[in-house]
Amino acid sequence: MGICTEIEVVGTSSQSWERAASAAVQAAVASFGDRCLIRRAGESGLPKPMFKADIVSLDMMIDDEGQISEYRAKVKISFIQTAESSKFSHAPRSPTR
Repeated sequence: MGICTEIEVVGTSSQSWERAASAAVQAAVASFGDRCLIRRAGESGLPKPMFKADIVSLDMMIDDEGQISEYRAKVKISFIQTAESSKFSHAPRSPTR
């Protein structure tokens, strides 16, 4: 059984859209890395999660002088993990009513 989680993250850079997209992915990994085992993949012999990033939109902020002040990339990040690879798969379930 697999579990798919999708999140959208906005990354920013003063230099390029590529760096903005990279910042978005790095922020997602920092925030959700333990949850999807990206940082620990392979250490326990469990399968690595599948990880995918899609650019949703690119835009930029323009300052009062007409210069680009910030590049922004909205990125949809999806990760699929097997139930066996999730540390949450063995959590006790709440009783249903």
